[in-house]
Amino acid sequence: MFLAYYEADGLYQVGCVAADANPWVEQKLIMLQKADTMNLADILQAHQLWLDSNGKEGTRLCLDDGELPKSHLEQAVLQEGLLRRVNFEGAHLREINLVRADLRECRLVRALLWGADLGEADLSDAVARDAILVGARLHGTRMERVDFKGANLAQAELDKAILVEASLVKAHLRNARLVGADLKGANLHGAFLAGANLEGANLEGAILDGAYLEGARLRGANLN
Repeated sequence: MFLAYYEADGLYQVGCVAADANPWVEQKLIMLQKADTMNLADILQAHQLWLDSNGKEGTRLCLDDGELPKSHLEQAVLQEGLLRRVNFEGAHLREINLVRADLRECRLVRALLWGADLGEADLSDAVARDAILVGARLHGTRMERVDFKGANLAQAELDKAILVEASLVKAHLRNARLVGADLKGANLHGAFLAGANLEGANLEGAILDGAYLEGARLRGANLN
């Protein structure tokens, strides 16, 4: 069984299975699989009810291994959703709410995430090359080994973000906030960091050759 996500009659449709048919019934997770179709809007509404009721009603969103390339989910609320290994390549995700979502190993290549909120989410091992995250909020977000090569993170908020061994090669980070961020072993080769705030950041073992740091604030940063 596999996730089916497609457009029909102007609506985005997905396959799903009833909550009592999956092994995580206690959490009432929606498993989007190749079965009866259901409007994505209804699924998101059920997830919103799950959030509003603290898990007492509705169903928690699960899109693990889903295929959602070029989808339009602007301002959608996927907070705390299970989105591991989802393919969001080229997706329109402006101002989406992904707070505390599980996005491990997701594919976000060229995804549009202007003003998105990914606070405390987990993007470990995700691939987000050339993604647009201008003004995105990634406070406390776990992004170990994430691939942000060529991504635009201008004015993004990455305070206390975990970017251990992340690839930020040629990433655009103008005026970004990385206060207290952990960039141990990160690759910032050719990154544009003009005006970025890296105060108190951990840059131990980070690769900074070719990085543009004019106007960057590095007070208290660990550059060993």
